[in-house]
Amino acid sequence: MSLPTSFQLRTHSMLLHMTEKFPAEGKPEARFVSIKEVFKMIASDKLSTALKKTFNPTGNSPLVINVNFDYEDDNEECAPL
Repeated sequence: MSLPTSFQLRTHSMLLHMTEKFPAEGKPEARFVSIKEVFKMIASDKLSTALKKTFNPTGNSPLVINVNFDYEDDNEECAPL
C-alpha cells in the first residue's frame, strides 16, 4: 500500500503527541497499528470471502495486490520540510 507522505507525517505526529500526552509510566504501551495493517486485516477477510480462498498471512502468496492512494496537495503540504 502506498500512502501520501503527508499522511505518514500526520500519523507520526499524532503518535508523538499521544506518547507525550499519555506516557506509559511503567505500564505496557498500547500497540500502535498502522493504517496499512488495519487495511490488510479488513481487506484480507473480505477478499478471502469474495474469492473463496484461504488467506495466507506469511507473505508466500502468488497473489499480490497493490493499492495506491494519492493526495493532490501532498507536495505542497510537505514543501516546508
